[in-house]
Amino acid sequence: MPLPAPVDKDIPRFMSTDAHSWVNWLKKALGILHAAVRSNKLEWKEQMRTEYDRRNKTVEPLYKVGDWVLMKQNRIKQPDRVLTQRRYEGPFIIQNVVRHNEEVSAAYKLVDARTGRVVPRLVNVDKLRRFLQKDESRLDDTSTASKNN
Repeated sequence: MPLPAPVDKDIPRFMSTDAHSWVNWLKKALGILHAAVRSNKLEWKEQMRTEYDRRNKTVEPLYKVGDWVLMKQNRIKQPDRVLTQRRYEGPFIIQNVVRHNEEVSAAYKLVDARTGRVVPRLVNVDKLRRFLQKDESRLDDTSTASKNN
């Protein structure tokens, strides 16, 4: 029985009429095929990730615990003020960096710098932007500006 895709592994041919030996041969052939598919899938994923990183010029940001950041807003709070609404909210302080696998980007646990409340969900790096000014007068200005709007 020919395989639908070319495989680098040599799959043994079946030459017996015994059902037990046929089952053993089938298990061995499927194991070889599954291993080849798994390796092709991993190679393809790596190739796609590399191509995406090259095309989008991605750089892994190095936020660490204690850095001040802003978080991008996705929700439109008032539809009539779409253009005047701020795109980022915050500032937040990074409380914890969660990274279980080196192939996946880190997620961040944030704390609101004004209230001290913990953000209930992890935030991905693409939603964050570095907060440049950490002095107290800046925090007072942003809180009064948000109350005035």
